[in-house]
Amino acid sequence: MDFALTLVNTLVYVPNAKEILETVEKANDYFDVDLDPRSVRAKEDAYFLEELSYRGRIFLVTNVKKSTAMRVLARLNLDSFITRVVSAEEVKSFTTSPKFFDYFYKVTNARRGTYFVTSNKLSLESARKAGLTVVYQEGNVLRKLVEATGKKYVESKMGDSALRCT
Repeated sequence: MDFALTLVNTLVYVPNAKEILETVEKANDYFDVDLDPRSVRAKEDAYFLEELSYRGRIFLVTNVKKSTAMRVLARLNLDSFITRVVSAEEVKSFTTSPKFFDYFYKVTNARRGTYFVTSNKLSLESARKAGLTVVYQEGNVLRKLVEATGKKYVESKMGDSALRCT
């Protein structure tokens, strides 16, 4: 199971997030999106990344410059849970473009159906068209994703005593 998560509003709060997202949405051509890593703070459920990392690979999908995203992750001690950062900077195309997701599949070797987890409406349609399973929710999306992907089952090979002990 693989997960592609967005940075802004999904993992972190950014003071000017609304402006950044609106500017990217209106843009026809790629431009460098940068932010000050010192102004960013982790969302309440960002540390559920550790639990999610036990379930599969986690890719960070972002319109922010890769070096900036890496600094943000390192500053918040989230970098060790991320398999790879895929930035719009690398492909010179924002996450609103099919070109970005073609590149994403190429560099990550992720499968169609990979979970695309976001709290932004910006890239929903392009991710869906690219074959990703979109998980959109404002608020604590990671906590709910961890709960939904947790394995809760009874081992059937253990006999009926397993049913009585759960």
